[in-house]
Amino acid sequence: MLFLRFDGTRWSREYGPPFRAHEEDQQYEESDEINHTAIARVPGTGTPRAVGSVGVGDDEDDFVLRR
Repeated sequence: MLFLRFDGTRWSREYGPPFRAHEEDQQYEESDEINHTAIARVPGTGTPRAVGSVGVGDDEDDFVLRR
């Protein structure tokens, strides 16, 4: 997942962690794809959170990232 950060002067790129490696015997071909993403700042803080899911069907997992 790619994040863009603005420090007040310039933009920079930052990548989130890898969620899953593609495995030969995975249940669905798309089980390493990221879906349903959103990003928001926690009220009263400067801390952003990114939420979403990775995978499909029975092989889907949720995630929350914070900086």
